[in-house]
Amino acid sequence: MSYVPENQILYKTVGTCVEPLELQIERHGSVTIFTLKNTRFQPVATVCLDLETGTISNLLVDRPYRRKGLARELFSQIHAFAKEHTSLDRLKASTHPHNVGAKRLLKDLGYFRLDIFERRI
Repeated sequence: MSYVPENQILYKTVGTCVEPLELQIERHGSVTIFTLKNTRFQPVATVCLDLETGTISNLLVDRPYRRKGLARELFSQIHAFAKEHTSLDRLKASTHPHNVGAKRLLKDLGYFRLDIFERRI
């Protein structure tokens, strides 16, 4: 897949964990949005990658599509994209401390935990 120019969209058919899905990759400035769409072209899962910081954020999977491998597929696509099209040497992702499923997925994908401190202002 070629690099995604800003404000353009690339499409690719990916796995069939639920049904054939289409991957849409769309870039807006430093953020690239990865969206899986079903056969009715409805978004069923999405995630963002900041190309400057390597931060993965805003993972959303529609309830009927959860626990079917879509988040894993999106992360796989992000990993391949980042390796091929960026000079990033690491990716970062975070999740709520009580989101056991997301923490398990990140660990399974090779992410490790770094403790951080934050403060509300």
